[in-house]
Amino acid sequence: MKKTTKRRLGWGIPLLVVVLVAAYFGWRWYQTRPSDYEREIPVYPASPSPSASASPGDVPEGCSSDPSAIVGTRIKFDGHTDELSLLSLGLDAEGLPGTPPGNEGYTVAWWNEGPAVGSDQGKAVLTSHTFRYGGALGNDLNDGMLAENDIIRISDDAGDTICYRFTNALKIYVDDYDPDSTVLYDDHGDPMIVIVVCSDYPSNGGDPEARVLYYAELVRAA
Repeated sequence: MKKTTKRRLGWGIPLLVVVLVAAYFGWRWYQTRPSDYEREIPVYPASPSPSASASPGDVPEGCSSDPSAIVGTRIKFDGHTDELSLLSLGLDAEGLPGTPPGNEGYTVAWWNEGPAVGSDQGKAVLTSHTFRYGGALGNDLNDGMLAENDIIRISDDAGDTICYRFTNALKIYVDDYDPDSTVLYDDHGDPMIVIVVCSDYPSNGGDPEARVLYYAELVRAA
């Protein structure tokens, strides 16, 4: 009887260790796994793919074939939204590009201290809101609203319309952002717009931990 008891105890100790180790790594996985919200954000290529560009001469109806800089007042995502208001804003109190009023989930702002919409080089920076519980343009974008080559139209009060083709998106965690990079601010690169929205709200409250940058390239005739 003593040998049997000893044998059972001998097997029990390694088994307990295995259980504890499995529990530990299970806990670690739970702590580090992406949130459900993060996993819902579609994964786009980090840079435009060759298929993202239509024929250079393919200018959609109603779009300027020879665009120039404008101060847009309206923006439309073809097939997805009606015209939305587009504000022209400078820096906010924290020295960041201004955003629309906090209760306007479907208003967009253009940062007017960078390249303008329709400029022949650089990124025109646009911002819009993502609400923690949904109901804003940023939520729709992060839920996969856009597909490659979708047309984004920006118009001014004179009736001029500049168009862009959506190419890709990039998610950057706030702590990982390199302010010396050109992923957001770029005065001299290829002409495009970049729409900045928040993502990854912590489940326990607090500020969003990441931003998603939606890129679209300027449409113009060859």
